[in-house]
Amino acid sequence: MDPCSFSVPMTGHCRRMNQTVYFQHTTWIAVTSILIAVLFQVTGGLECYSCTEEGDAGCSADKIVKVSCAQAMNVCMDYTHTIKTDALNMTIRKKGCSSGLTKTYDSEGSFVQHCYVTHINACNTSLCNNDLTNAIRPRLCTIASDVPNGMECYACLSFSKDQCSPKYAEKIKCTGYNTNCYKENQTVSLGNDYSSRTIYIETCSQDGSCSRSYSSTNMHMKIKGKGSCCSGKFCNKAHVFFSSVSHFFLLLGMLIVTVLL
Repeated sequence: MDPCSFSVPMTGHCRRMNQTVYFQHTTWIAVTSILIAVLFQVTGGLECYSCTEEGDAGCSADKIVKVSCAQAMNVCMDYTHTIKTDALNMTIRKKGCSSGLTKTYDSEGSFVQHCYVTHINACNTSLCNNDLTNAIRPRLCTIASDVPNGMECYACLSFSKDQCSPKYAEKIKCTGYNTNCYKENQTVSLGNDYSSRTIYIETCSQDGSCSRSYSSTNMHMKIKGKGSCCSGKFCNKAHVFFSSVSHFFLLLGMLIVTVLL
């Protein structure tokens, strides 16, 4: 039996023992409360809608799931990146957790060969990225002239290089000042958990914009592109694309070799 239980009045020894027990009990309660709070924060923190879809359908309701974000993730994201040529268009749509500032960002770009529209929305409350439809229907690529000029090219807009081969690519008639064929690779990176994807582009182009490269870094998104064009019907076939100048020197070299032989 504990002798301190019946100490009246309580001795100094018993008083010290009770103080030690009280301190240990209080410390244990504090540590337990902290662990419970941390566990609640990890398991009950920010939730976001999540999906990744590469196509015109967007993130349809049957493909969206709810996910719990890791501690480092403080915002829910919604991305839309649309590319359009005169003949084709495609969209990348992504939702999920990310980190950064709450912000809405919209950007449009127009080139001779294609146009693009980017929409990014970052919000910091659970399930705030709840726009389940493609809200962006961009005004893209107004064709200056629809009069055929005699040039014909392959047209493609795809994540698959094979789909841009002559076997699968479309054939289109160029119009207006677009008297060359064009080929480009565009790389898009979205958010923290989306690996870079390459988009293959084939279409018609103007002579003065044959060789070009560009890059753009926005909030949570990086875009890089590099392309070139060639002269001659359907010259933008798979794995071959030269500028008009390089094409000329290649033909000249072949002619010289033929004469020497």
